[in-house]
Amino acid sequence: MIAASLEMSDDPKNIFQAVETLTASEADAKKITELVQSKLKSDYRHNEKKTALRKAIATFVKEQVLPLCGGNDMDDRYQNYKSISRGLFDKELKLED
Repeated sequence: MIAASLEMSDDPKNIFQAVETLTASEADAKKITELVQSKLKSDYRHNEKKTALRKAIATFVKEQVLPLCGGNDMDDRYQNYKSISRGLFDKELKLED
């Protein structure tokens, strides 16, 4: 099971470890993607909810991921998270007129 392979910890460096673990298996990565897509479609249909989630994601990337990259906004890992969040903002979390 996916959850069994992750250890809970207060160490923020586990963010990268968790992502590696969760995406190591193509089948697990697909399941996770499907679960997230389903949750986005069911719980984040309205602009208010989308805006709140967008803010939370942006805060997470800036306040959790960037420090793990030594504050270097050109770090590949930071750029990857930033790119992924922009993709979500442009597609699944795009605000409706």
